[in-house]
This record gives sequence, structure tokens and C-alpha cells, in this order.
Amino acid sequence: MNAVIGSKVAPTGIGAPKTKQNKVYEKILGIGDSNEWFKVSLFDTVGLEIDSSITTNTLKDIKKFMEESYRNSDGSIQVVWFCVSQCCSRFESYEVALIRDLSITYEIPFVIVITQCIGDSQGELEKQIAEDLPEVIVHHVLAEPYTVRGGSIPAFGVDDLLSLTAYQHDKLRVRLLEAKIDALTFRREKRIEELTRRARMCITKSSEAAKKIAFIPGACIPFVHGICIKMLVEINQALGINSSKDAAEEVFTSALLGIIATPVMVVPLLSIPVAQAYVETIGETYLDCLVNVIEKSSDAELKDITLLSKRIKEELRRK
Repeated sequence: MNAVIGSKVAPTGIGAPKTKQNKVYEKILGIGDSNEWFKVSLFDTVGLEIDSSITTNTLKDIKKFMEESYRNSDGSIQVVWFCVSQCCSRFESYEVALIRDLSITYEIPFVIVITQCIGDSQGELEKQIAEDLPEVIVHHVLAEPYTVRGGSIPAFGVDDLLSLTAYQHDKLRVRLLEAKIDALTFRREKRIEELTRRARMCITKSSEAAKKIAFIPGACIPFVHGICIKMLVEINQALGINSSKDAAEEVFTSALLGIIATPVMVVPLLSIPVAQAYVETIGETYLDCLVNVIEKSSDAELKDITLLSKRIKEELRRK
């Protein structure tokens, strides 16, 4: 912070973290070879490692600050420098989650700044970053000259960090947005996978119910239809879609792909396997259509039952 501002505005020292409260520093700085001038606002936060209560408050302040910046953005460059000493062994799990969640949520690029760099070797921390946060840029700095016996290691990296922030912001943001798309796609795929698993449990349960009722050839037909209607309602619920029994019955009418198999249920001995296959076919076909609709719909569109019903019927007609 002091190296960026050009004067000792923040407390420094060896040992325990010195920053005791979150604070904003502002200065007009010339950045880059062209010495173009920028108004720089630096939000200096308390170190996350001081103690749990301070860390909790700091995280709240950071999230509040980023949320307000995200909501009130005026087009200015916004980047988070997550500073960590080179001697640090590894990130805590909450730090990795913090970087990933905040950057993805608020679409603000993070740069992990490795401070106090006096050696060239890549430690466990950087290996962890490459594995857990591949979308995040890592930058090395030595803010002040480091004195050793026989001489000193000159300071480096601060000017380059400012230039990276000012002139490579668009690239950082594109990299972040690509990571966000990948993350959202992965989450959506995992969510659909889990919801599909739940829906198939509904189909299995309904198939077993049809097996029991199909002991009564012929008379079982209306009961099997009732089981199918209930199954469609349960599949909708499993996939997070609210629908009434009436809506399910309307869709079920469109879903009777195996209706020609219904008379076969009148035949003794064949009624049980046919009833089961009938219910399973209806369930799997409907689930397949529903998954296709979900994949093509936004979260907002999935809450519009009228639109969703229309798309499901269109999808069923293609089958």
C-alpha cells in the first residue's frame, strides 16, 4: 500500500498484522511508460488471519463494498488485489472459496499478489493457486528493497502491478467472465444431474405402483393413468417446478405416447409388464423433454409456468 501511494500511509512491521481497520486511500498516480494519470482508490482491509471475529467482520465489509461497487459501477476500473506473503504455505479453504465466489458473483477480477518475494522458487501456495484458481492472475512484488548480508535485493513489481490493473483490465475481465460461464455451466449440469436422479426415483416408485395395481387386468387402466398423472407432478416437483394436478393431467394427455399399448393391459399375464413399461416410457419421455426444456430456459423463464407448459408440449410433439 505504501509503495503504491508513495508515502507511509499504512502501518508496517514484522510479525502480527498491523492493519487494524478497513480504510480507503486515494491518490492521483502516473501509471505506465506513458505516465498516464489515474485517480486511484485503494480499499485496504484488515488481514483475514488476525482472529475469527475480525475476519468475519472484514468479510462482511468486503462483500458490502463489492456489492455497492457492482451496483453503482460508473465504468471505472475495478480489480481486487488479494495480497499474501510468499512465505505463506497454502490458502485456507475459505480463502479459495472467497476469491472464487466474490469474483464470480460480482464479476470483478482478482489478482493474487505474492508479496515479499525474495526468491524465484515456486512454493506450495502457487501450486495450489494454479490448481484451485487457474483463472486468477498471479503477480509477484517486493515492495521495498530487502537487505541481506553483503547487499540488498531491489524492490520490483509494484509499477507492473499498477500497469497490469490499468491497461490489462479488459483481458482480466474476459478471463473472469469465461471462468464464470464455465462455473455456471458446470453448476447447472450438476444440478440437472441431481434433479434427474430424483426424477428417476419417482419413475421407479410409480412403476412399482403400476405393478401392484396391474393384477386386475382391464380395470387397472384408469388407475395406471392416475399413477402417471401423479408421477408427472412428482417429476415436476423433483426438478423444482411447481405445477398443479390439473396442469399435469393436461400435459399427460399430450404425453400418452404409448396409448396404443393400453388395450394390451387387458390381456392376463401381459398386464403387469406392459403396465410397468407403459409408466416407465411415459416417465422417461416426459423427463427427457423436461430436461431439454430446462437446458434451453433461463432461471426466470423456469418460473413462468405458462411458458414452461407451452415449451414442454412443443417438446413432446417433437417426440
